[in-house]
Amino acid sequence: FAAVPSCAESDNLRWELQRKDALNLRYKLKKEERERLDFHGLAGDVPGFRAFLTHRYGSMCRAWRREVAPDEMGIAPVLKSDFCMAMHKMGFTGNVLSLWKELTQGARESCWLGDLDHKLTRGLDQLAAGLFKVYKGGARQAWEEVPKAW
Repeated sequence: FAAVPSCAESDNLRWELQRKDALNLRYKLKKEERERLDFHGLAGDVPGFRAFLTHRYGSMCRAWRREVAPDEMGIAPVLKSDFCMAMHKMGFTGNVLSLWKELTQGARESCWLGDLDHKLTRGLDQLAAGLFKVYKGGARQAWEEVPKAW
């Protein structure tokens, strides 16, 4: 039964230490890159994307309706391919796939404005319900009558 020379044993330990150092360095570089990209939402997280939309278009809702949503009203769900094309069209150079995964929680095939901001969509729903209570013709009738009231 032959014993393993001591130089052979130390190579394995040295390799393991180098591997751990490489993993730590990779983690550190990834963290620095994320911090650098997160200036205007380019890291691919939802809060940063909200900041990008607000900075570029004035509001998230306006940006979603004009650039992302496939329908004119901005309420239809957006598929992944449409979402990626919209990000390219807007000039969003961040991590689109990680943003998509965060918006859809990695489980759905589509997303909508509610995935971006739940409070905003609840507020818009309440506004629409209030408009339909007061103005039977909906938003169009409200828009026509508001200037008359001032």
